[in-house]
Amino acid sequence: MPWVRPSGRSFAGLRRLVTEPDPVLLLGRDGRWRWPWALLGLAAVLLLSTLLARAPLAFEAYALQQGWISGMFVGVVFPFEPKEPASFVYDLLSWLPYLLPPLVVLGVVHGVSLRRAFSWGGAFRWLDFARTSMALFVLLGAGAVLTYVQEPQQHRFYWPGVDLLPWIALGLGAVLVQTLAEDVYYLGYLYRTWGAVLTVRLPVAVAVITAFISAHLQNADVQRDMLLAVVGFVIMATISIAVLMRTRSLAASAGLHWSSNAFIVLRPGAPEEVSPLALVVYTDRVHMSGASHLYEPATYVFAVLGPALLLVLLFWRRSPFYLPEAAPPPAPDIANPTPVAARPEGSTSAPSSS
Repeated sequence: MPWVRPSGRSFAGLRRLVTEPDPVLLLGRDGRWRWPWALLGLAAVLLLSTLLARAPLAFEAYALQQGWISGMFVGVVFPFEPKEPASFVYDLLSWLPYLLPPLVVLGVVHGVSLRRAFSWGGAFRWLDFARTSMALFVLLGAGAVLTYVQEPQQHRFYWPGVDLLPWIALGLGAVLVQTLAEDVYYLGYLYRTWGAVLTVRLPVAVAVITAFISAHLQNADVQRDMLLAVVGFVIMATISIAVLMRTRSLAASAGLHWSSNAFIVLRPGAPEEVSPLALVVYTDRVHMSGASHLYEPATYVFAVLGPALLLVLLFWRRSPFYLPEAAPPPAPDIANPTPVAARPEGSTSAPSSS
């Protein structure tokens, strides 16, 4: 029967995700990658992150004392204020606890180059970053236009002067630091390190996605419609990991993350997301009334349609945003734990030892 074979392949693919070593994850087995080093590295990353997290708080207190800023940034998603340049410094300091610890720990604890945080042995491909960010921006823009057609009265437009354009560019650059820092922390370090130890894709992905979502649950925009926000996080994080594994570079997933947050800066949809850099502000009547979109059928249509269109744009060969797949790594040798990265190029089994 023609439908049996595809079904069988689907179940086989699922079984590989759940039970079999992943060739890409095995590429992380270089340097000091085994259990003790993974645990030590995790402890070091958490400790360094905790220490560095004091820096933005100390800077905020000092900036308030000096009159560089007019208020605290508690509950503000993007604290960008062109009249207060110190706000951009605060934002940068807020993301160093995510960016710096993995880079330090990879070298000191794991004995590998910090470039390993950005790829599995290759380069950080900016072209892949451009493809994924533009694809998502096109979809988000189309969704925003559709929302405007339906609710024009809920939109306010702000036409920036020439003097604001450099600050918008600086803000989008700051968002790049923010999103890249989170991607390095969760995907470049945690996913790579524990993927090398556990080698099975789905359990590692579930653990890392759970950690990522847990760090965002206290955000005001998440609290407003938590279940839908969590579903959105799961979908986008899953796609991010899929493009990461496809390209073996953090660039593709970083492009998705940056595009999403950059779009929010330019077209915020929640009060705590609004900054002076916004070009269009959308006021959600449902959320402002304290209700939820959870019971609206259209919510689920777009929850399926949006990611499906994104996958088409990224994986359809004729798409202008098509994301090429990296050359497949050598097949894993389950009987021999020699790291794949240490095998001769083109070999599918570990070299024999004398």
